Amino acid sequence: MATRHDRDTQERRRRLRERQERERREMRRRQQEQTAALHEIDGAVERLDAARAAVAAAVARGVDVFGSADALAEVVPFDAKEIRAFERHHRRQRPVAEPKVPAPAPPPASGEGTAAG
Repeated sequence: MATRHDRDTQERRRRLRERQERERREMRRRQQEQTAALHEIDGAVERLDAARAAVAAAVARGVDVFGSADALAEVVPFDAKEIRAFERHHRRQRPVAEPKVPAPAPPPASGEGTAAG
């Protein structure tokens, strides 16, 4: 009788281990899917931000070419308010994309700034 009891106990433990292993595999699979989804979202957001920046730059250039937001609004599917918002967006993004480097100082004229002068 003890042998049968031992076999039953071993079988229950084996089933428990198998179930726990299945649950661990399922959890890992879910985590991988979630991580992949988050990476996909991050990439899509980056592409969306880049597209918005491109539209803002194009609209800002259009305002320069057409002379005003109102003139541009007459020929594009944006109203003047939206165009001004794109211009603001472009101005805010420009310093990040194009860092300003101070111009180098002109060289001193001959004789100035030297110890001999």
